[in-house]
Amino acid sequence: MRKSLAKSSLVLISAFAFAMLLNLSGNFSLSTSKSTDACISCHEDKELTYEKDGKIISIYVDPKLYSKSVHGGSECDDCHKGYNPDEIPHSKTKEK
Repeated sequence: MRKSLAKSSLVLISAFAFAMLLNLSGNFSLSTSKSTDACISCHEDKELTYEKDGKIISIYVDPKLYSKSVHGGSECDDCHKGYNPDEIPHSKTKEK
């Protein structure tokens, strides 16, 4: 009984330590898509802006906050459909 309890405790402690390492790393994300990585590679620039109706709008995305947010398990193009990433500024691709 005592060996079983010690073994169970070791498993629980190891699982907890592993979970903490993942959480502290800040690099863990459910999303590792190349499309999201491509988006973040530009949108992680804190000075990235555009002008709309005479106002300057920031389109900066903090990668660490993104990965920990509700959006972290999604791909950018899950919501931003039809945008052509090769055009700067991005424009929606034409529907066929």
